[in-house]
Amino acid sequence: MFARWTGFALIAVGAMAMAGVLGPLVDYTYGITWWGILIVIDEWNFRHRGLSLWRVGGAARFVFVTLPLSAIFWIFFEMLNLASPQWRYRGGLASVGAKVLYGFVSFATVIPIVVEFYWLIAGEFRLPQALVKTLRNYSKALAVAGVALTLIPLVNHRFWLNQGMWLAPALLFLPTAPAQLGPVTPHAQSTGRLAVNIAAAGLAAGLVWEALNQVSRTHWEYLILPSWPHLFQMPWIGYIGFVPFAFTVLVVYVLSTRIPANARAGLGLYAIAFAGLYVLSAILYDRRGIWVG
Repeated sequence: MFARWTGFALIAVGAMAMAGVLGPLVDYTYGITWWGILIVIDEWNFRHRGLSLWRVGGAARFVFVTLPLSAIFWIFFEMLNLASPQWRYRGGLASVGAKVLYGFVSFATVIPIVVEFYWLIAGEFRLPQALVKTLRNYSKALAVAGVALTLIPLVNHRFWLNQGMWLAPALLFLPTAPAQLGPVTPHAQSTGRLAVNIAAAGLAAGLVWEALNQVSRTHWEYLILPSWPHLFQMPWIGYIGFVPFAFTVLVVYVLSTRIPANARAGLGLYAIAFAGLYVLSAILYDRRGIWVG
């Protein structure tokens, strides 16, 4: 009960700041509101699904692994965006320190958002056994495809050819331990049902992402397809990208269970995350015009 009301309180604070009532927080509304939403959804998932990011499996895994890994995961896409920018940020955060800290607070929500929405819609994420066997048979081809889709945005400036990057980490990591993603019972959902659930979770998360971004002072804006119809800041066809992105997030989250949930591993992940955020905020964003006031 306390967690749920804490979530509602954060949502209320974020909404009031967006409305200009809480002026000092106006540049931080996106992160505040998202954490409120995550707490509320996690509470529902725990009560109705028996699933929770910090109650099931221990808070240590959430703190030492999920949060910093989520930030690192999104930094990967930020790096790809530098080569052929698809989005940029606009906001009133002037200092590097503020950008780094707020960047972590925001980027740390990426994996939790998709996981919570998938749980909300479909319960625990598992791959059908037939698909697991197929992945094992084509593991080398998947890895090569993942590398290729990662490299293409670094040398190509055509929007359409770069969209494979949203699937690249899944293809890179799936061959390492596909059996971990298999069903725990013989009654696992079909591949078709899995695809529908992933699409629903990705689109639901994407709509909330874009809606909150639209009303936040610190926000991103897209540099792609300016003549296409938009829903919030996003060209409508861009929402399709949330589907492979959701699959990638789910794969990375499940495989992250192999990372030890201890302080040593956590310190290493936090160091990588904050180092990456500092380089982005202090050097690369300005050089590439990715952050504008």
